Amino acid sequence: QNLSLEQNQSLEQNFILKDTNLTQDQNLTFNEDIHLNKISKKPKLAIIIDDMANASQVRGLKALNLKLNPSFFPPDKNHSETPKLALKFDFYMVHLPLAAINYNKPELDTLNPNDSKERIFKKIKQIKKDFKDLRYINNHTGSLFTSNEEAMRKLYEALKNQNIFFVDSKTIGNSKANKIAKELSMPYIQRDVFLDNEDDVNYVKKQLESAVKLAQKKGFVIAIGHPRKNTFKALEQSKDLLKGVDLVYLSEIYGK
Repeated sequence: QNLSLEQNQSLEQNFILKDTNLTQDQNLTFNEDIHLNKISKKPKLAIIIDDMANASQVRGLKALNLKLNPSFFPPDKNHSETPKLALKFDFYMVHLPLAAINYNKPELDTLNPNDSKERIFKKIKQIKKDFKDLRYINNHTGSLFTSNEEAMRKLYEALKNQNIFFVDSKTIGNSKANKIAKELSMPYIQRDVFLDNEDDVNYVKKQLESAVKLAQKKGFVIAIGHPRKNTFKALEQSKDLLKGVDLVYLSEIYGK
């Protein structure tokens, strides 16, 4: 089953894996090497699992017994328990809905580029209140929002105000996150590999292989997947492969 690109946060996504080492942008304000060496000499792989919203997904994720980075939707009437569910994990993120260019199933309370600075600040402040230990947010969809420079400036300022780091899911090639992160002296953190653009076990396993190879080349890679049966099955079947890297929380790389 092929899923729409924006559903998988991959609209206009460039599938060519990078050959460079950790970019200067990813090192911005952080000494990456020191953080990496504190853990071990193995390549590092942070796997983010987006769209976390219910207890069944939490059970499926925990059953894998792998160090993964769950990213929970902010609470709304469709999934009101996400702050409580997040507390079941040693590390969690929030998956912030941002407006897409072409996506017909937006989450409730999705942020739009024309939202006022006050609305965006209020939204991020409420998220921080709901998820008290939160330090990392990544975008759900967002091809329209993240490609808008002024919108991203408002968002980054709101996140900086709450001491939260933004992880760019890179749902569009011309995201302005990198530019604004530099402007505000914040680290630019970006996704390298999408694991499950196709809801197929073998496809996900191949993407995991690509992520591991890229980590061996770069030293540290961020991959994103979703809480689906086939993704979980592929992760379960790839445990031997994943022994070739250290699975890490983002906080182990960029700080708590």
